[in-house]
This record gives sequence, C-alpha cells and structure tokens, in this order.
Amino acid sequence: MRRLIIAAAALIAVVSLSPTKLEAGKVIPKIVPAGPPGHVGALPWALMACPALIVFTGAVANFKDNRQLTYWEAWTCGLAYWFWIPGQMPPSARTH
Repeated sequence: MRRLIIAAAALIAVVSLSPTKLEAGKVIPKIVPAGPPGHVGALPWALMACPALIVFTGAVANFKDNRQLTYWEAWTCGLAYWFWIPGQMPPSARTH
C-alpha cells in the first residue's frame, strides 16, 4: 500500500510539473483590455439588497411590534414597514 501511495504521488508530481503548450511554445496571448479591477457593477448589489432588507425589517418588526411582516410589507422589500403610517392592523394580519 505504501509503494502505491508513493508511486501515485510521484506520478502526480511529474504530470503537474510537465510543460504545457503555453510554456513550450512561443505563442504570446493577446492582451484584452478589461474594466477596472474589482468592478462588478450595481446589479448584484441591488439583487442582494431586497432579501437582506426583508430579513432585517422582519427582525425589527418582530422585536418592536412582536409580529411578522404582512404580505405587502414583504413584497415592497420591507419599505412599506418603514415609510407607511402605521394604522390598525386588520385581524387577518395578526399572528396571534
């Protein structure tokens, strides 16, 4: 078993250190201009903001009012909880 492990390790070392076509040839790849380093854009951040705001607003509503978010508060990404004037909740929206 020990010889098999040593042989496998030697084979892996030989294959991983062998020259490839890029190292053996004189082919120089074209340099393609790219955007600034680390630039992702705004779309991923906008897509992550809504679920994060729903979770945060749900935690605040649970802590402050001891309730869950309503259907429309969740569908507005929690913004309805923060900006609408609170009124009497309908009985169907209460959780207990």
